[in-house]
Amino acid sequence: MPEKIPSISHAPSDTAAVADIVLPLAVPGAYTYTVPEELADRITVGSRVVVPLGQRKTYTGIVVRYPGTPPATDVVLKAVADVVGDRPLLLPAQLDLWRWLADYYICTPGEVMKAALPSGLKLESETAVRAVAGAEPQPGMTPREADVLAALRDYARDADFVRGSAKKLLLEDGVCKGAVTDRGETLRAENTLIATGGISYPATGSDGSGYKLARQAGHTIVPPQPSLCSLISPDSACRRMMGLALRNVRLTLLCDGKELFTEQGEALFTHFGLSGPLVLSASTYIEDIAKHRYICEFDLKPALDEKTLYDRLTRDFAEQGAHSAQGALAKLLPNSMRPVAVEKWGVDPATRAAQITKEQKLALVQLCKHWQVPVTALGDKEHAVVTAGGVDVKEVDPKTMASKLCGGLYFAGEVLDVDARTGGYNLQIAWSTAQAAVRAL
Repeated sequence: MPEKIPSISHAPSDTAAVADIVLPLAVPGAYTYTVPEELADRITVGSRVVVPLGQRKTYTGIVVRYPGTPPATDVVLKAVADVVGDRPLLLPAQLDLWRWLADYYICTPGEVMKAALPSGLKLESETAVRAVAGAEPQPGMTPREADVLAALRDYARDADFVRGSAKKLLLEDGVCKGAVTDRGETLRAENTLIATGGISYPATGSDGSGYKLARQAGHTIVPPQPSLCSLISPDSACRRMMGLALRNVRLTLLCDGKELFTEQGEALFTHFGLSGPLVLSASTYIEDIAKHRYICEFDLKPALDEKTLYDRLTRDFAEQGAHSAQGALAKLLPNSMRPVAVEKWGVDPATRAAQITKEQKLALVQLCKHWQVPVTALGDKEHAVVTAGGVDVKEVDPKTMASKLCGGLYFAGEVLDVDARTGGYNLQIAWSTAQAAVRAL
């Protein structure tokens, strides 16, 4: 039986080896599974695991607590079937964001998981194995996925499929004639399409190997970096407010004092800095972060102008005159933000609200309207949504995706130096460039 989703825990336990796991289902909580001894060292909070459900169903889920607590009743628990990947798929801060999203949108953690993860990372099955005409049986395949696979295999029924990695291109007189695999096999072809993706989400196979192949053909590679990613800050206040979700705030990204991006929405403080929808969007505007000073500036009260906010503070402090400065912020800021705000404000925490001066109230208004968080690095590529950088598009024909430097060579997708904001545009880039390339082949 599913239980209410637990808070994320890393604490060691001497209890039986069980794990609490969220599945991509609309159930209000997590399922508890036993962890076989051979998997105990591989599993951790954030790991992606394969688990059985019911008589014949199989799902992938995300571990939200391990070790967990066995149920008090004599329920017979099923066991985790496998752990996917050598490292956790999600960081604790991302799981915190999932929990916040579930609370904010009044949905289940499983529904958040289903919406947040790419389809390639989710295994949802009505039956453990489904045989489809024209396709190899695939464990954990949904009926729709099976239909798509069958259609693709039928369309490509005359093609030869080779499993392996392309280690180098086969170049003859400036023309690409195929590739050599990691097994030493030479595959000759009239045309070669590189569609290997970028460097984000390497667990899906996007390991940057396409850049090496492109360089071999003489192409320039714009240095790849994570995009649509979290941001790292040296501000220790972020860690102190870890897990705090800001709602209906305005984020402005400043580069050397110049405004690059501004938008209203949600953001999240993490142990390393910032995350959340606003932050992911802002990250796409960051270039050469080592050479510039970037600051994320939050307007915590975008619906109020400075005068209105000042008048509100005056009323609040008058009503709570006997409270401390920190206590008087109860109506203004979330609990975990108040001690940090008092420090940044520069007011003695023991100061009574009735003693706060006009100048101090004006300073608090400025702090709320211009809360600044310095940013010194982009989040890691393993959890970035897309990759910025790649094959320089000046060296690729935009109509055919053909290389301008090497005959018989084409590119498609994220391996190119093309990326976009959120909203499905990056998927459209992948589809459109692939369509242009195959029409030209």
